Parts: sequence; C-alpha cells; structure tokens
Amino acid sequence: MDASTTPSGSDPRQLRREFQTFAEGTRRFSSPEEVLQTYITPLARIFPAESLPPFLRPHIPNAATSSSSQSANGIQVDPLLVESIQTSLLSRIVVDWSVSLAPQTLQDLAGFWFFGPPSLPSSSPAEVARGKVQQSALRTLTKHLSASTSSSSTVHPISRQSIVQLCIDALDRISLPSLISSIAKGERNKARAEVAWTETLRLLSSLPDRLANFTHGDLPPTFSSSLWIERVFVYGIAATLATIPKEGELRLLKDVLNRLDKMGYLTQPVDVEGRGFWSALLPHQNISAQWPELRARLGAGLRLKLDRALVETLQYTITLRKGLPTGLVTAVERNKPGSEGVVFLSKGAQEVVGAVPLVLAAFLKPRTSSEDESESDSDSSPDQRIVSTFERIALPTPLSPLLGWGWTIYLSSTLSPSHLISCLRTTLERWSDATRISRSLREEEVYLTTLIVTLLASTSSQQAEQELGELSRCPTLLNGVSSHLSHSDPLFRRMGMLVAELISAATQRNNGEEEGGKKMLNFGSRVWNGRGEGREEARVLRGLVDGWAHHSEANTDIVKGWKVEGVAAAIRALGLGLDTSSKTAEREKELVREVKKREKAKVTRLPRRVDPPPRTKARALITMIDSDNEPLPAEKEGSGGPLKTFSRLQTTCTRSRFDSSASNPSSSDESDSDTPPESSETEIQRLAASLSGLSPSEAQHHLSSHPSSSPFPPPKQKQPRTKSSITDLDADLESHAPQFQKKTATPVYISQLAPLLKSSSRSSLRTALNHAARLIRLKSSTTHCGGEVRENAIDLTLSLVALHDNFGIKQFERLRREALVELAKAEAGVVVAVLSEQVFGSQYSGVQRGAMLDAIVESALTLSGNGGEMGEGEVGRRADKVVEGVIRDARKVGEEKVAAIRRQRNIEIHPSYSTRGKGLIQPHNPAWITLPSPAEVRGKEEQWTAIAGPIYLFPLLNRFLAYTAHHQTRTTFGAGAGALFQPETKSLLLDTLTILLPLLTRNATTLVDATRPLVEILSILLNPLDGRVGDGMGVDKASALNLLSVLLDSHLELDAGKSLVRDQELVRGLRGLLGSVQELFLDLQNQAGTEGGGGVRGKVLSRCATILLLMDELDRRRQEALRAALGFTVPSN
Repeated sequence: MDASTTPSGSDPRQLRREFQTFAEGTRRFSSPEEVLQTYITPLARIFPAESLPPFLRPHIPNAATSSSSQSANGIQVDPLLVESIQTSLLSRIVVDWSVSLAPQTLQDLAGFWFFGPPSLPSSSPAEVARGKVQQSALRTLTKHLSASTSSSSTVHPISRQSIVQLCIDALDRISLPSLISSIAKGERNKARAEVAWTETLRLLSSLPDRLANFTHGDLPPTFSSSLWIERVFVYGIAATLATIPKEGELRLLKDVLNRLDKMGYLTQPVDVEGRGFWSALLPHQNISAQWPELRARLGAGLRLKLDRALVETLQYTITLRKGLPTGLVTAVERNKPGSEGVVFLSKGAQEVVGAVPLVLAAFLKPRTSSEDESESDSDSSPDQRIVSTFERIALPTPLSPLLGWGWTIYLSSTLSPSHLISCLRTTLERWSDATRISRSLREEEVYLTTLIVTLLASTSSQQAEQELGELSRCPTLLNGVSSHLSHSDPLFRRMGMLVAELISAATQRNNGEEEGGKKMLNFGSRVWNGRGEGREEARVLRGLVDGWAHHSEANTDIVKGWKVEGVAAAIRALGLGLDTSSKTAEREKELVREVKKREKAKVTRLPRRVDPPPRTKARALITMIDSDNEPLPAEKEGSGGPLKTFSRLQTTCTRSRFDSSASNPSSSDESDSDTPPESSETEIQRLAASLSGLSPSEAQHHLSSHPSSSPFPPPKQKQPRTKSSITDLDADLESHAPQFQKKTATPVYISQLAPLLKSSSRSSLRTALNHAARLIRLKSSTTHCGGEVRENAIDLTLSLVALHDNFGIKQFERLRREALVELAKAEAGVVVAVLSEQVFGSQYSGVQRGAMLDAIVESALTLSGNGGEMGEGEVGRRADKVVEGVIRDARKVGEEKVAAIRRQRNIEIHPSYSTRGKGLIQPHNPAWITLPSPAEVRGKEEQWTAIAGPIYLFPLLNRFLAYTAHHQTRTTFGAGAGALFQPETKSLLLDTLTILLPLLTRNATTLVDATRPLVEILSILLNPLDGRVGDGMGVDKASALNLLSVLLDSHLELDAGKSLVRDQELVRGLRGLLGSVQELFLDLQNQAGTEGGGGVRGKVLSRCATILLLMDELDRRRQEALRAALGFTVPSN
C-alpha cells in the first residue's frame, strides 16, 4: 500500500474499511515509511501541519497539506473513522512495528491520534476537531478496557502496556475546554449535543475505575482517581473559565460540577493527602471573574456545598499550610504569661486576615445582573444574599478565630451598616441559644465570640445607633448572657461577661450623652487577670478590640500592596499558589501525619512508692441535717460522726456561696470570683440596665412587657420544717429511703406496648403482657380510636413474637397468645400476613412458632363464627376433633356397603335427647339469648369469605411450598441439619391447615385453588414413606394424613368430588397418594399384630383406613356421574 491508495478526496467509509482490515490483520504494511504515511495523511487533514512534531512532518503528502490549509475554516471529523484508526493502532501497529519503529515515534503517533496536538488556539476550528478526536479516544479506550477485563479476551502485553500509557498521558492531554467546544460549537443539533455530552461525562468519570479493573487493582504510581479528577475535571474547569466562556459553555460546566457532586468528590473539601476541589482550582489565574457567572447557574444545594467547601479549604490552608493556630492562644503562649496573642496578632496572621476577604468576595459574591442566582433564592438585594450566605456558611460550622476575623472584614467592606447589624443580630442569636451553650465545645464558643467582638468593633459610633440600642435591650441577648453566666465552664462564663461588657460599652458610646453618662457594665479586672479558665482568650479579644484601628490600618496596607495582582496575590498569601516542588508536597504530608499522630505519654520520672493513707476515723458520708443554714456535724465536732442512712441531700457549697454573696447587692470591681451573682429578677433588671444604658426602672418596665424573656421561674415559698426523731418515719417523708425502682405506668396507647415489650425490665414486660390483650380489644374499634391498632400492628406483632420467657412470668404463653389473637382479629390483613411470614423464620423456636399458629387458628375460628377461645396446645386437639367427624362419616359410608351392619343399624334405637346440663328439662327464657340478624350473619360470612383464602390459607401454602423446595435442593451435612422444622412443629403447621380447610367449604373457588398446592405438599410429605413409624417420628405423618382426609371430605361435601376429578393432573397426584397410603396401611397392619396398634401408629392406621374409604367413595361417585352422563340408570341403595 502506498500514498496513492489514499488520495485527499477518498471516501471516509472506504478509509474506515481499510483501517478495519489493518486492525483485523488481513492487510499488512511493507515498510515503516508506509505505516507513517498511511496514518499521518488523514491526521494532516484534521490538524495543521505546524502542530505536528518535526519528525512526523516529512511524511505528510503535499496534497494533504494543501487540503488542510484549504479546509481550515471547516474541519470535518468522522468519529467512526477516527475510532477505527485508533483501534488499529492499539491492536496491530504498536505490536507489529514495535521493533522497526522507534518507541517515541509510536508513542507520538498514538498520542496525536488519541488526544490531538498539545496546544492549539482556543478559538480555532482545530480546537473543535481536537475535542471530537478526544471523544472518540474515550470511546476507544473504554471499549478496550472493558473488553480486556473479560476472561475470554486475550490482549497482547504490548497493547496492554500501550493502553495503560495512554491513560497516563490522558492526565495531561485530555482537554476539557476542547471537549466543551466540540459540543457547544461543533454540534448544532441540541438533542444530539446533549446525548454526546452525557456520554462524554460518563466515560470521563468511569475511566479510572475501568483502568483499575483492567490492571486488577495494580494502578501505576503516577495515576490515581483523585489525580484524574483534579487534572481532567478541575484543571479543565479552570482552563474553561479563563477563556471567558459563553452561555452554552457555562451550562456544560454546570453539568461537570453536577457530575463531580454525584461522584462524591465535593463531599470532602480536603482529603488526607491535601487534595480537594478548591485546593486545585484556586491556584489558577483569571478564574475569579467568571466564577460568579457559573455559580449563579448552580442549584441552591450544590452552591451551598461549594461555598462551605471553600471556607473549609481556607481553614485547612490557614492551619496546615500556614501553620497558624486554630485558637486565640497557642500552647507555648499559655505557658509564658504575658505572651498570649503574639501569633494571633502577628504580621503573618494579618496577611491571612487580609487575604480571606478578597477570596470570599471573589468566589462568594452574587451576580449583579437582573437574572441573579437560581430560581430557588428568595433574597432580593445583593446585600441580603451576602447576609444569607454568611448565615448558612459561617455560623453552623465552628471555624478558627482568624477566619472569623476575616469574615468580619469581608462583611464590613461589602455590606451597609444596617445589614452589618443584621449579621451581628444573627450571630448573637446563635451565640445565645441555650441548647448550643449546653452542648457546644470551647472552639465554637471562642469562634462565635470572636465574630461578635469583631463585628461590634467594625461598627463605628455613628453607624446604626438605633439598631444597637434595640439590640442591647433584646431579651434573647439577656437570656444568652444569663445562660453563659450559669455555665459550669469558666471559659463560657468569661465569654459571656466579655460580650456583655462590650455591648454595654458600645451602647454607652452611642447614647451616653443623651442618658447623662450612665455607668458601663464592669466585672472587675480580677476577672480578666491571671492564668487559666479562659482568661488568656478574653485578654486577646480585649486587646483586639482596643487596637482595632491599628489592625485595620495594617490590613489596609497589606491589601494595597496586592492591588496589582489582587486575588492571585491573596491566594498565594494563603499558601495556595501553584508549587510543584517535592519539598512542599513532602512538607504537607508531614504536617498531615503530625496531625493524625497521637501524642505519646511523657515520662518525667520513675514511679515511686506511696505510703498508704492513715487509718483515721472516716468522715460520715450521709448525715442528718436539721437546717439548711446550720453547719455540718463534722464541722462542729472536728471529726466524723457515726454513719447514718436515709438522710436528705445536703446543701452544696456552691449554693452556700451564692447565699452569702446575695447579701452584697453591689458588685465590686476587685472581686476575685468569676462566678455570676445570684440569678434573680433584680439581677436581670440590673444587667439589662447596664447593657442598654437605661435606668433600672425603665429596664424593669421593658422586661415586664416581655414576660417570656426571664429565664428563671418565679421563686417558690419555702415550707417551714419541724424537727423530728429519726425513728419517726412518718414525720418527714423526704427522709425515707429513696425509691430505686419506679413502678411501670399502665399503658394507655397501643404505641406504648412495643417499647415496653422490647425493654429488658421484668416489670415493663409483665405490665405490657398483662394489659396488651385488653388494650388491643379496647382500641380495635376504628370508629372511636381510628387506626391506632393498624399503625402499630406490625411492630407490636414482631415484638410479641420475639419474646422469650427469660423472667419466669406467670402465664407467659397465655398472655402472649391472647395479645396475638386480639391483634389478628382486629387487623387480620396485616397481622396474619406477618405471622405467616415469621413462622418460617429460622430465628424462632418451636414455642414461638406454636404461639403464631395458635393466633392464626383462633382468629380464623372467631372471624368465621365457628369457635371461641382456645387453650395452649389446642390446635392439635382441635384438628383431631375435625378428623374424628370425617372418620365417623367415612365409617358410616363404609358400613352402608355391608348388609349385615346395615340391618343391625336399622333395628337399633338411638335416643334423640341429651342428658348434659343440670337436668333433662331446662327452663327457657328467650331474653337469655340474643341471636344475630340474618343480615349480620351474611355480612360476617362475606367478610370471612373475602379474607379466608388470600390472607389465611394461601400465604401459608405458598411459603410452605417454597420452604419445602428449598429444603429438598439444599445441600446439608448430617441427618436433618438443613430442616427448619422439627416433626412436632411441622405437625402443628399441618394441623393448622387441617382446621382452616373446612372453613372454606362454602367458598368453592378458594377450595379448588388450594387443592393443587395441598396435593403437592402431601405428595412431598407422604412419598416415600417409612413404614417404621414410631411415637416421635410419625407425628408429622399423622398430621399429613389428617389433612388429606379433610381435603377429600371437603370436596365430597362441596360437589361430590366433581371439581376434584375434573383435573387430570390432580387425579394423577391423588392416584400416587392412594398407592402410598395403601402401602403404608398394609405395612402398619402387618406390624399391628406384633407391636400393637396404639399411640401414633394406631392414629396413622385409622387415618389410612379413612382415606381409603374416602377414595373409594370418590371413585364410586365418579363412576355414577359417568354412567349418568352416558344415560345409564344409577341404582339406589
């Protein structure tokens, strides 16, 4: 093959077929020059010759060069042709010509056909062509990666190596801007463009996983999933934003961010390796101008996730990359008194504080056009949107105080004074939340206090005077200060005092002249001086407020120095500049390891022996106290008295300290205690007056108009106490022994039963069982109680079924059975379905399954109107009674065929009266019996007919069949190891079906539909049969024979067996059952003479005889029906 065979005007379909022949190996090349010319000629028609490597240009024909220059304005790329060329390169060329061609030449040739030239002008047609070539490359690589993972595929090692190398090269060669241009500019059909873009994103996101499967988890060291997302997606977003994208390209970028969100990449802002979305995006230049346009098109949820990730990334860089502390005071400063705040107020920290507002303003600001943000936003003005962003991002998550300081500078430089006061009000509401105060950590408390302090400092005295006055009198603030003062942590108390003092000072600055210079709130210098308990943090914040003008000026000078570069310089100041040096990467890894590493215990000295404590008389642990103000006996006598029990709780030292402090209403400036004064209405009024600058009377009037603002309940009158002897237990009930066990309350609602049944307390379990049946019966009326039973039926049923008698509760099984029966009667559609499912659960014992089946049987008898309450273990006896009636009827039918027995019966006299009761003659009173009306009887029968088959019978049959099929096909080791039921439990299940079956006699359709699965079950249980039936092994066989006899009798009673003999498959099944029963009957008759016929063997023998008689009667009636159909006269007996 030579150049003449591929002219410039060749048909793409012909070229595609030729390259397919190369891939299949049916055509081959004769020289390396022919290979290069064949593959470079179509490449030169797509890309300019100047973009190709110098050693490939000599192989470009002149015709291809001229054609390329002529068609530069409109390049047409055939995706199928490109994919066929790429496939032939991977499957044949890199393997066949790996020796004749230089490796670099093959690598460059494959790289150009898969990814195009490395650099092209962004607006050139070749950019669109490169995007289409890369789309084809993604499809080709995906096809090879997926096909090579199958067991039937064989890939040459050289091809495998080339595929892996191309995936590594794709980290730097895949261009997201080119892919976007190929969709936005190269595809005019919108529907086709959307499909192509969706496929491109899918292939891009799945390539790392496909490569991992291709290499069996042995990825190259230079390739990883996070690196792929960072290089291809994030770098691609930055490159696209730098080119000032249009509307269509921004829409495609939105799809890229949505794909990253679905991949879970945006869930973790920074991973353990220091990688993240913003860490990879921020170092790129010229992206801040277009980011607000892209951010405005995102959904509210994704936008919030990105904004929070930005703030958390800044937190990471401040802490790990810049090495600044996460708090106000470092550990070194805490050990050196007077040096606190040196790092927090240092020049490096001021650079960070100056850089954070620039980054926030660049990447969180809303668009200024009329079509701002997404449709879900309800904020009208840009300032209001900034306030909403601050409330959603800065307040819920605790950040470092430096970042809080930066937030304040950002807000004060972008918002009006009224909106700045709104941010302060929202922060104070968060800071004053009582639930947050009781649950939050110190870090969040310090962060919120820093926000409040800096927001107050950034608000000058001329700004928002009225708003600050109203804010100082806000009940929320007063409650927040009170909650802080009552906190057990001294740091929280000092933060509350600090905020109260600063708000009081700010209020006095604004309206001090009008109010005559009211005294500002001052807790004293001793509260702030010293070491520990939050004193250092409070001094740092007070120093920040005192030097606010100096720090603001320093931040302004730092920002002025970045005026030329702006956001780029701020990003570099945060440590997010592009730095690929190995030292920086190694330093970040070392910092991460230091954070994750646990500090080891320091051993400063060897252990020494400590002498035991002296054996002196111990102080009494519990003593009697006659008065709250009287000192303890130990304090009086100097030594502990005798141990006395049943005493009241003694008054704590904290209470006595508060009582003593209440005698001094004025607060001294030199007080040594950091505890708050007594909490009372007077103190709240004084605190409100100090914070707001009002007089105490005005503050009292304001608080009285807001009764809910007081956090303290009204004081209770203390009852006088009289002295009494310790032996007089009735004089003071509080001095008795405490109640260690509380009586379980009687449940009133159905929803209270399940938690009591799940409790590990015997009292709770016994109470629930004793009241469950009565409460369910009471609540079963939907007219008065609604759907309370239905809503809790499933949970209550599972709780009752799972119970075990671990506490020896009296009549445990009866109470559980009664509760389950009442549940089944009240909500049969829900409860019986659950019971039918749980009966076959492997986690239950035979007793639990028996309780379930008892509930099913008793509820069925009650709903069908055929019985009342049953005792424990009544299912088997009830089934025997049903079968006894069948045996009696079958015996009569069999005796009718014997003339001697028939004559003997005719001459016998059978009395028609009964001697049961108190006597032969009973007085009759019609008022004793209230018979239901025929309409009520018909209504109940219709209700039972509707639920008998779908709810009671068929779920048991279907699950029994599934269990039996699974047990037959399951491989087990040992006799009976795979069986779920013991013979007794299986017998109980068959007896349940035996009792349910006669209740369906009036419903012909249900009985006929149930016959086929019943015959199948009986065929499995009775074939093959073991003639050696013992007392323990034959219980389930006897129950199976009971079920078969009742089934035959029900069909004879329904329609003389016509529906049964009409189905040929059923006839064949019955014929097989007849043979098995006949064989068993003969074996048992032979054994009866030597081993006796009592017990289970006698029961099985009588059932077999009954079945044979019923079979004979069924066959007789079938023959009579056949003779009648043929016209023969049927003789009467």
